Amino acid sequence: MDVTSLYITDNNFDKKVKELKTMLRLRMNGETSSQMNKRNLKYTINYGVALPHIKEIVSRVNFAHEECKKLWLMNIRETMLLACMLMPSEKATTQELLTWIEKIQTPDMAEQAAFFLFSRVDNAEEIALKAIELQSEYALATAYFTLGRALQTDKTIADNTLQETLKTALKTNHYNSAELRGLSLLMRQCIRKRPQLNSDIDEILKHLETINSPSSQAVIYEVKIEKEL
Repeated sequence: MDVTSLYITDNNFDKKVKELKTMLRLRMNGETSSQMNKRNLKYTINYGVALPHIKEIVSRVNFAHEECKKLWLMNIRETMLLACMLMPSEKATTQELLTWIEKIQTPDMAEQAAFFLFSRVDNAEEIALKAIELQSEYALATAYFTLGRALQTDKTIADNTLQETLKTALKTNHYNSAELRGLSLLMRQCIRKRPQLNSDIDEILKHLETINSPSSQAVIYEVKIEKEL
């Protein structure tokens, strides 16, 4: 069932979604969509629209706070990305965003949602800390990406928040791909912006060395290169 049918009383929203889907179809990339589907990305629909085109659509549409929540619930890759880009940061509550994080089912959405929404809200620090406590598959990765991106964009993040988040990496020997990418980003940004946390990062690198997987070794390499710059 089309999720938009849940809001049939909102004729204005229905009209805007219909126009939006037309824009998406005109920009869809079948090859990109096929490649993403082969990676078992769990979307109801995936048009394969490139990010530059999605950003271009942002300038042409207008969805309010409540409408962005509906776009997210549609579980279409492109409407979820647009929801993140269009959500007014001053209106997004902590509980709302934690609910969004619980719904993330793909590694790429963990990264993109953190970049386009969670890291830009005023309560980014609180979001990241509470996401760590969630049991959903990509919550921890989202926390890593959120704080890494927040540092990258010069948001104020407390050292103890970063330390607490980094310590979660020492609690497991099994990471999904998104967690490793997010952890790499977070450590590299800490090296650039918070050199006082280098000892915490060194401890994580030692832990990753004991895992000895290609993915963990790649993270070690990226972070060590950053330290040498």
